Amino acid sequence: MRILLSIIITLIFCSSSFAQQRGISKVESSQSEDKTGRQFALLIGNNNYQDWDPLKTAIRDVERLRDVLLKRYGYKNKDVILVRDARRSEILGGLDGLRRRSGADDKVLVYYAGHGVYDEGNDGYWVPVEGKRENNYDHISNADILNRLGSIKARHKLLVSDSCFSGNLLTRGMMVQDKSQLQKPAYFIEKNRLKSVQGFSSGGDQPVFDGGPKWEGNSVFAYHFIAQLEANQRPFLSSTELGQRVTELVSNDTQDMGRPQAPIIQSIRNQGDQGGEFFFERQKRLSMKIGSVYLEPSKGIISLSGKGASKVISNKIKEMSQGADGLTMVFNRASEGIGIDKISSYMRKKDLDAVIAWKLGGKIIEEPSLLWQGMAYMDLEMEYYSLKGTRAQLQDTFFIKGERLPIQDLDISKYETEKHLEELAEKLVSHWNENGADSFLRSIIE
Repeated sequence: MRILLSIIITLIFCSSSFAQQRGISKVESSQSEDKTGRQFALLIGNNNYQDWDPLKTAIRDVERLRDVLLKRYGYKNKDVILVRDARRSEILGGLDGLRRRSGADDKVLVYYAGHGVYDEGNDGYWVPVEGKRENNYDHISNADILNRLGSIKARHKLLVSDSCFSGNLLTRGMMVQDKSQLQKPAYFIEKNRLKSVQGFSSGGDQPVFDGGPKWEGNSVFAYHFIAQLEANQRPFLSSTELGQRVTELVSNDTQDMGRPQAPIIQSIRNQGDQGGEFFFERQKRLSMKIGSVYLEPSKGIISLSGKGASKVISNKIKEMSQGADGLTMVFNRASEGIGIDKISSYMRKKDLDAVIAWKLGGKIIEEPSLLWQGMAYMDLEMEYYSLKGTRAQLQDTFFIKGERLPIQDLDISKYETEKHLEELAEKLVSHWNENGADSFLRSIIE
């Protein structure tokens, strides 16, 4: 079971027959504006509890969120604090650290993933990993979290909670915004000037779910929350627009789970909110580091005579990457059939955002005509990987099959064979754009 207990509302009892939920009840006491400065984030993910059932996805949720904040939205590594399996002192220390480090024009994001409880007095608590079931002595109350959030003087604050709760501490009567208005630069300029203190919950009164393979090892809510941040191509994305998108997607995904889960995005009461917005702002220049890995075959004609051909392909990738803003390319070779674990390890070690793994296949066969004795064939296969959390994931593939070149005489030396294959590779890249390889690679490196 899992609940991400919101500090912004009082939890109500959540019950369901689903095997894996984030609802636990405890009835016994126990860009055009400079109004935003630095960006801070405190990301808390608790999986391994001492006295509660372990969770499966909380740590993965916050790890993936950290990655997208760093790579797409300009957060600095030193300003993103990720706490796995947090104890009480680490949670409170993280919140106090935000208060000390952030200033009046800064932006603060808090994301909590872990167990939570409430007692018969409707008092809600976050449960640190050492928290006990029989009492709440080690738990952190909603009131304490709310007070600490209020002490943070940042202009924009967003608390994201993947939880089962009522929402009665949220500002009521907020009107649904027109999506077209949310995307206008004037909306950004106006709302970025005003202070904002917003809360984003994964559900209202209904249970919420810990996720699973269908959602790539994330919770249902976190999966869509992060996917929308990754997919965004505009300079800014408001938390309100993000909330509207995620609410629709999560509700659709959970229609057949007994009760649909409906996320809520609202302002938090009594925190000085002025009707502003928390914006996720994309970096003006994306910094990207991509690896190009040639997978050398262990057998076949390419393994014997394909050195020149592989160099032609590698040089073409280098040529395409030159001049791309913020792009760094790393070139390497690997044995054929490198596994996903090795790619994951390689990406982490080299701090890569993506990998283009490619390989050549080839053969020379007898295919006589009046002008030649045989034909040389070449195939090119490319795979595009990105790092999700700590593991590489295959995102797309591309194939060029059966590029060919006539061979006048099949009785040729190894050197002549290599020259034929190199010429064949040059023919392949000469119409790179026609066969689709150009657009495939540009979608990754630009």
